[in-house]
Amino acid sequence: MEYELSRISKLKNIENWSVWKFQVRIVLNANAAWDVVTGESVQPAALAAGANDQTVREHAKNVAAWKKLDATAQRIIVTTIGEQPTLHIIHCETAKAMWDKLVSVYE
Repeated sequence: MEYELSRISKLKNIENWSVWKFQVRIVLNANAAWDVVTGESVQPAALAAGANDQTVREHAKNVAAWKKLDATAQRIIVTTIGEQPTLHIIHCETAKAMWDKLVSVYE
C-alpha cells in the first residue's frame, strides 16, 4: 500500500480535488475500506445487557474488524492530503467524518 499512496499527489485544494478523490477511492476500494468511508459499513452497535459469551466474542471480533478498516481508511486519507486540508479534518474521529468534511469543503 505504501507504493500506492506515494503515487497519489497530496490534496492541496480544489484544484486537484477531483483527481485526488478518484485515486483515493480506488485505493480505499483495493483495501476494502470504501464502505467504511461511505457509511455503508458502520461500527456495530453496543450489545444489549445479558448477551451470552459467544455473542460477546463475535461482537468484539466484528468491532475490531470494523475499527481496523476505519483506521486503514483514515491512514489513506490523512497521508494523502496536505496541511491545509488536514486542518479541516483534524477533529474528525472516523474516516467517514473525514471524507464527508472534505466533500463539504471541496464540492
